[in-house]
Amino acid sequence: MSKGNDLHAKAIKAHEQEQDFLKALKFTDEAIIASGEEGDSGEIAGILGSRQNIFSHLYDKTQNKNYLILAKYEAEAAVEIAEKSDTSAALPYRDLAKAYEQLNDYPNAVTYLEKAINSKLPDSHNRPAVKAEIKAHLAYTKYKAGDKSGMNLMNEAIAELENAKEDKYNKDVWLSGAHMRTAEMLKEDNLDLAKEHLRKAKEIIDVNNELKLRAEQWKELAKDFNG
Repeated sequence: MSKGNDLHAKAIKAHEQEQDFLKALKFTDEAIIASGEEGDSGEIAGILGSRQNIFSHLYDKTQNKNYLILAKYEAEAAVEIAEKSDTSAALPYRDLAKAYEQLNDYPNAVTYLEKAINSKLPDSHNRPAVKAEIKAHLAYTKYKAGDKSGMNLMNEAIAELENAKEDKYNKDVWLSGAHMRTAEMLKEDNLDLAKEHLRKAKEIIDVNNELKLRAEQWKELAKDFNG
């Protein structure tokens, strides 16, 4: 593992498991410098994607819309770096789509998720579960953009995630997230089914103590169903 990759991994841990956003951002700064010295454009793009994720979650916690702007521009920078180098742009496309998704710009989110689906994943992420996680985001954004076929696509993504042989933490994060997005998108159209997906997400979260951030997100989403 390179120095840049090691620092990036520490940033992800600080963000997702420790929920120490400042510590995570500091690690990403160090990781960018180290990866620059190593000439690893792909790693820099990935680090910027992690920064996008951090700012996205800071918005969730604070509702400060400045964080959404920061998230979008981190993701745009990652796409530009990936496109101008010989590295895969699939994950940067996915991350930019997530930024658009959070801004409720679903047509642009669909555009970049389709680009992600049609791009070759880097070898380190070329696994069925990663593809299924991207498909789940595409399903959600299609549905929110008015294309109800997104529900069939979501069912496919959930089945693929359930059957995937993947690291338990990743699998539980992605599968619970897919159920939560399904609950959110069905809330107005099929409340009973939405609640069923919300319940399935909680079952996954409750048996994995590492999903601290996902547990907080679930509590926020559940408030929308308690009114």
